[in-house]
This record gives sequence, structure tokens and C-alpha cells, in this order.
Amino acid sequence: MHYIPKILLLIHLLFGPILLSGNEGSKWMESDLKNLESSAQDGDSYAQAFLALCYIHGDKGLEISFDKASYWANLSTETNHWLGLFTTGYLHRFPPLGPNAEKVSSYYNKVFKDPDGMVVKNANAGDPIASYVLAEIFTAEEVEPDLSADLQFAAKHYASASIVGYGPASVQHALLKLHANAIGGQNINIGKDLSGGVSILEEVAKKQLPAAHHFLGRCYFKGIGVEEDYKMALVHFQAAADRGYTTSQLIVAHFYAYGLTGPAKIDLALRYANLALLQDRENASEKIYEYEQLLANQTNGNTQSLMQQ
Repeated sequence: MHYIPKILLLIHLLFGPILLSGNEGSKWMESDLKNLESSAQDGDSYAQAFLALCYIHGDKGLEISFDKASYWANLSTETNHWLGLFTTGYLHRFPPLGPNAEKVSSYYNKVFKDPDGMVVKNANAGDPIASYVLAEIFTAEEVEPDLSADLQFAAKHYASASIVGYGPASVQHALLKLHANAIGGQNINIGKDLSGGVSILEEVAKKQLPAAHHFLGRCYFKGIGVEEDYKMALVHFQAAADRGYTTSQLIVAHFYAYGLTGPAKIDLALRYANLALLQDRENASEKIYEYEQLLANQTNGNTQSLMQQ
């Protein structure tokens, strides 16, 4: 770990975030989409990277698009901006650019080991996006052994960003509450709080963040903090799927293919599996083949029934 960032991190841990108004992260969180896009187009590196994050998470009403996220992240990365570097690294965790652990590690280490310590300075100035970035870095397996995972530190920063309303951080904060007992090896000072975790997800889902809908769907599907309810699970999975959340698209496809909440609708199963092709071609292709076989069997069965009449 570079000496300067280590000193800055120590200062941050000792004194905690100084909540100042006017930081860049809060500015873009509060900005409307039109102003954010305009500033990104005008070359503002922070705005470009934040817009990329919005496309990654489906924030500000955008449909998830890793292609558009990559475009804006690359522009920000060209200026060596810490948020652009982080966002580019994040994109390499998932298809189509990843999973590429080497790339993720490279970009994340550039962010944290920056001699000027900009991400730590920004977090110390109360920037919720910088806090979110630090939390993501310290929960990423890809950065080991250069950096050791620190869930206590990450939990603090997820909570800090969540309190001021950053949706992606709130989702992670909720997941820590829901699964605290399952996290082994580290004391994160967060007790298992099922109702609290579900409540956070419900609040973020009201803002139409796809990940919040996805994990609420999981709660209803598995009966975590709520009564098991497949119909409510489908409502939330579909809300996420319709905004481009790939995992939810594949889950919704499965619901319809096998009629988990009603009659099977293989045409809808194929529709959602095809939507998932853009980001997860391998799994989506397997599901499309599976559902086409179901459709063929269904058609053959209907034909045989007619012939027997």
C-alpha cells in the first residue's frame, strides 16, 4: 500500500467523514438527468463517471446499459479520474468485459493507491460516492492480496452513503443486514436485522432502482424477512428485469417457463431470456435452447392430442 494513501486512510479512520455541503458526489446525486448528461457531454470527468454508474445501476430512471456505461467510463478514465477508474474496474467484474479479476484489481488499486489519495480525501469531505467506492474496493476479492478485505470499514461507508440517499449503497447496506450472520470471519458490528434490511430495500425500490427490486424479489422468493410469496417475488423480479437487470431477466424467464405463479408462458420465457443475451450470452443461450425444447415438446403434445381425438 502506498505511504500517502495509508496516512490519509488513517486520518479518515481516526476522524471519520467530515460532512460538508457542496461535494461533487452529492451534487450529482441531487442533479436531474438532463443536467448530468449535459455536464458529461461538456467533458466533466466526475459527471461522466457518475453517468456511467447510473447506467450500471439503472439509477435516475435509466435502463441498465453496460455499453453506455463503458462509453462514459472510458471518457472519464482518459483523464485518470478516480471515479472513472473505479467504474471501468467495476465493469470488468461482469460480462461482457469480464469477469476479469486482473483488470478489476489493476483499476481498483489505481484508485486506492493514487499518491494524492483523492478517493479518501473525497470520502473524508463527505462525498457519498467516494464512500461507496471505498466500500466496494474493500469488499472486492479481486484486490487481494494487495489489499485485505475489511467488511467493518466497508459497512461503515455503505451506511454513510446510504444515509444520504445513494441507492446502490443502500442496497448493499440492506444486504449486510439481511445476511450478517452468514458473513464469516469478520465482526462487522451489524446484527442480523431482517425487517430493517427489507425496509431499506422497499424504500430504494420506490425510487425504481433495479437492484432493490431484484433483492426484494429474492426476499419474497425465499421468505427472508417477509412471508414467502412467489407472486410478489415475480412482481419485483419483473420490475428489475424490465429495466435491464440481467439476473432478474433469467429468473423471470424461469418463472414463466415453468409456471411458478400460474400457467406456463414459454413465449414470455423466451422473451426475457433473449433480453439477457446482451450481457450474459452463455447462460441466456442455454436457457433459450431449454425453453425452445419445452415449446417443441408442448407443440408435439398438442399435435398428438389432436390426432387422438
